Amino acid sequence: MTSTRRKRLVLITVLIAVFLLWWFASEPKHEVRYTVADLGAGLRPSDINDRGEVLLNHGAQTYVWSATRGLTEICHKLNSIGTSINHLGEVAGIIMAPPIQYIPGVDYGRTLLPLWEPQEGLSIRKLSCGFVRDALGGITVVDLPAGWYLSKGIINNSGSVVWDRDIYSHHMRDTAYRWDATTGAVEISSASGKLVSVIDSNDAGEVIGHVVIASDADGKPKLARWDPVNGIQLLEFSIREGEEIHPKTLLASGQIGGIIRGRDKIGNPFLWDGERMLKLETFGGKCHVSDMNEKLQIVGNSTTRLEDRLRSSFDSWDKDLEASGKAGRWLRKNVIKYDPYIDKYHAATLWENGQVYNLNDLIRPRSGWVLKYATAINEVGQIVGGGEYRGKSHTFLLTPIKEETTAGPQ
Repeated sequence: MTSTRRKRLVLITVLIAVFLLWWFASEPKHEVRYTVADLGAGLRPSDINDRGEVLLNHGAQTYVWSATRGLTEICHKLNSIGTSINHLGEVAGIIMAPPIQYIPGVDYGRTLLPLWEPQEGLSIRKLSCGFVRDALGGITVVDLPAGWYLSKGIINNSGSVVWDRDIYSHHMRDTAYRWDATTGAVEISSASGKLVSVIDSNDAGEVIGHVVIASDADGKPKLARWDPVNGIQLLEFSIREGEEIHPKTLLASGQIGGIIRGRDKIGNPFLWDGERMLKLETFGGKCHVSDMNEKLQIVGNSTTRLEDRLRSSFDSWDKDLEASGKAGRWLRKNVIKYDPYIDKYHAATLWENGQVYNLNDLIRPRSGWVLKYATAINEVGQIVGGGEYRGKSHTFLLTPIKEETTAGPQ
């Protein structure tokens, strides 16, 4: 071997060694804090309670998963979407269409069929009603005013439910409703105005949402808090000019969490205690808040600025492929496998003690999981969400690993 070739070989070896050192040094450091349970493919997680029971949906079927019973369908033969589960295992949700088959002798709380009688000026697809499933499995259908197009029902630990409509059907004439087994469905209103949409509710019976004040000339909905004692109180957030605030969660302590967006529309998660506004850090890109527990742990998903730019480029490329004919659509589906819905989520995220964490860095490395979004968190710290497991969409449940303590000498 000539000296020139020997020098080239040494140089290549050194470069490979430097690259490998850089690769291992730059690899994210994993602090394994959670175990991951696979709840299955094709399911969309909605909520989790403190017993670790997870509310899931698949198409128009609602399921509850538990560690002891596995996956159980809870609304047999109903075209249902479960949206909230409390600590007793009671579930609230919506029914979007007539039952596939009405089964005589099954107690649904009332006969369903009259809910779906055609009404003048209304399409049958625009009608929906709520349902509440108690801890023993009994289902009550909540017949709210005809024409409502519900998007969610939120049930608290006392069994009280508040109902919200689809975001595209929020009108001034609408009124939000709350329900319990004793009083039934009643409007959320007071002498000064009425709630027209619901964002969240807590165990104290407080509700945050949008209100229309009767005395306001503009009639525009404003953010407000409602409770049975004080009625409607406007929420006055201390924000800068050009900022928009989007509350998401309301704790029993009264604290509110959500997203605050500036002119760049990227946004930061926030915590508000009624007086002070605390903005939390991000990875530099867009973020979304899904849920928060009483320990002030916030979950959602987020991106970096680079990922946002890549997402924009992929969206444009995806549209071009979709419009290019059969060959482009085949390439998009079978080769690129880009999903505009699931791929908008880049990293399931946890905000805790003022820090932001990519949940993928808090599980065992090389597990086969890519955690893309977190939907809900309970008071135990368990987190449910969705992502990819070995390249396919799956639902995950993260459970905190308890710190082992070793007793010292007595």
